[in-house]
Amino acid sequence: MRAGDFMLARYFARNPDAVRQIIEQQHRLFRRLLEELNHSGVEILQNPWDMASLALLVRMVRPKTIVEIGSGSRASTLALASSAAGLNNGCRLLGIDILPHRSFTALCSGAFPDLPCCPVNDVQMDARLFEIDGDLANPVLMFYDVHDVPGEPPISQHAINRWFPRLSGETVAVHDCIPARADFPRALHGEKVLADDRMFGFLARHFSGKNFVGYAEMPVLIEYLNDRQQDILLATDDWRAMGYPDASTSVSYFRCSAVEVLG
Repeated sequence: MRAGDFMLARYFARNPDAVRQIIEQQHRLFRRLLEELNHSGVEILQNPWDMASLALLVRMVRPKTIVEIGSGSRASTLALASSAAGLNNGCRLLGIDILPHRSFTALCSGAFPDLPCCPVNDVQMDARLFEIDGDLANPVLMFYDVHDVPGEPPISQHAINRWFPRLSGETVAVHDCIPARADFPRALHGEKVLADDRMFGFLARHFSGKNFVGYAEMPVLIEYLNDRQQDILLATDDWRAMGYPDASTSVSYFRCSAVEVLG
């Protein structure tokens, strides 16, 4: 895939029917998952457009390995694994979560028995103890959906020192990254700001002039990209370019630097 094609809107420009099919499928899966979890007390932190964004990324990257860091309600696992099943390339998903809601196998056997999915291996562990295996089949798509907790060793620094160097040239998708509001131009990189009318986040200033708000890991990840002069793309922009102006997602994505040194 040429560097210029590393953008969902450009990659799918000639296949709008595939995009519509993915949107319809992921919205159906989301509604079914919402029904399944309705009485369990588990909150779904992704929305249908997040799931559709991940499904499109799988189709574009065509990974042979998906590494999901933080599986939560399993909405993202559903999107990634169901989309990967259509690749027919032997793709496998490795899910890392310190306290997964439930095994993906149990979820599918109960709520989605007829849904084709790629093989999923759930591993319960602290993300800061996880190391990238050199035997992972390429290409690799990582979905990064874990948050740094103030006062605890940051997962983001472990990612930069240990994961990204072993993912040179591979794709990383990040959840909970939204464009910064325009009404705090003097806020500093890493400063706590109001992300929307209900919650606060941390400002992350990208060298391109794009500013983002996310959890505590976002300024750290943006610094990683700034140091390497690498871009980060917002799936929301892709959806608008594809003719879906009302789509709302906090998924962003970037490529790890092609030249890395282990820290």
